[in-house]
Amino acid sequence: MEIMLFKRQFLSRKLITFVHMYFKTIFSFLIICSLNSAFLYSQGCSDAGFCSISGINPSSQLDSSEILKNQVLIGLTNGIAQYGVLINSPYVQYDTKLTKEISLSAKINYSIINGSVTSIHGLSDFYLTSQISLNKKVSFINGVKIPFNNADKTFKGYGLPMSYQTTLGSYDYLAGINYSLPNIIISIGTQIPIVQNDNSFFVENLRGEDINPNYISTNRFIRQADLVFRFNYIFLLKNENLKLTVGAMPIYHLKDDEYKDQTGIRKSIANSKGLTLNINSVVRYKLSKSNFIDITLGVPVISRNARPDGLSQFGLNIQYGIKF
Repeated sequence: MEIMLFKRQFLSRKLITFVHMYFKTIFSFLIICSLNSAFLYSQGCSDAGFCSISGINPSSQLDSSEILKNQVLIGLTNGIAQYGVLINSPYVQYDTKLTKEISLSAKINYSIINGSVTSIHGLSDFYLTSQISLNKKVSFINGVKIPFNNADKTFKGYGLPMSYQTTLGSYDYLAGINYSLPNIIISIGTQIPIVQNDNSFFVENLRGEDINPNYISTNRFIRQADLVFRFNYIFLLKNENLKLTVGAMPIYHLKDDEYKDQTGIRKSIANSKGLTLNINSVVRYKLSKSNFIDITLGVPVISRNARPDGLSQFGLNIQYGIKF
């Protein structure tokens, strides 16, 4: 009996070790692919806001058992959008637990944009989300994205492309479900534009302003909904102050986006629907029980053929958090 019990325990440990090594190998490969993608294509996390909200953002899943009643995050995201447009986005976020099962989160973004055409800066979006925990494994997220402008910024009287806008300019509804296992987090959600923006960009109007001719006109732009999946694995490290999570986030843009041409006829933007596959990793260093620093890298390894929203960007984020 003792020999059989020993064999079972031995095999069980071997199986657990194999599973951990399997995930480490797969995700190490994905990280290498994502870094190669970042340097070769200078693109990145093609997300309209869903991946950054509390409860879905992988950094919000770290130390989830240690969350106190309140949390403040201050961060900066550096990104490269389409055609070399540089974007710096500072933000502040406040999370609070109303009850054991219900929490609220509020976040404000600011954008500083620099490109070959011009430089733009201003407030971006306000996010308000709630998270309701059904049990220790399942939670539901609901929220809204409210823009601070209508993505209608201009240059010399002409509308700028979406890469130069501080916001997508649409009012969006966000919803998602989290399912948590030991060291594994699975999420599914959607982001649905309810009120569209007031962009007026025609690529022909800015051809003499050092603009890339491959930009897509987005006059009276109608952005379609996204279906989002996220899979993250949390690695157990020997240093208790360090935590690492690596994951993949497929985003499916459900339909082709639309715009109005110069004659006022609404047209579909071909190949703007489809799959984007983002890879992300988060490293957290705990300064103390209530203070931490997160560093996040996000890049796409698969992108849609047409991206009129200008979201394809390599993203590097650093944030400081304090819990109280």
